[in-house]
Amino acid sequence: MFTREIDFESVGRSLQLKQEVEGDVGCVVWDAAIVLAKYLEVREKGKRKLLKGSSVVELGAGTGCVGLAAALLGASHVTLTDLPELLPLLKINCAQNTPNIHGVAEVQQLTWGNTHQIQAIEVPDVILLADCIYYVLGASCVYCEISEQQHHHCHHEL
Repeated sequence: MFTREIDFESVGRSLQLKQEVEGDVGCVVWDAAIVLAKYLEVREKGKRKLLKGSSVVELGAGTGCVGLAAALLGASHVTLTDLPELLPLLKINCAQNTPNIHGVAEVQQLTWGNTHQIQAIEVPDVILLADCIYYVLGASCVYCEISEQQHHHCHHEL
């Protein structure tokens, strides 16, 4: 295992993310997560802030790169979700980066399709996910179930 550092120059901070040297889902910081995290950084520099003061849920958080970036960039509350077997590394990364983030970041188990777990998630302002292309239909379903908790119309871009 080693630590990958991702710099966010706009806020003068970085994330320290532990990851495996190689592996399957949830144990490596994938390029798509870094690209989305950096996109969020660029977006937050603009006039229309997405994250500042927002509540965020990251689906399929893996190592937590995207959700922790959201917390670093100003989200007030971030819930990082993934399968139970992936939570230990996610919890380590969350704890390691807590001193650098704004607001609260927490880790929560979420198995897509588990209605009880989905209903336990508070409806966020923003739902993020990166590199979940294998599970597009599952992610769409989870997004709609979370949105429908507050009787919001389900609208998403894939």
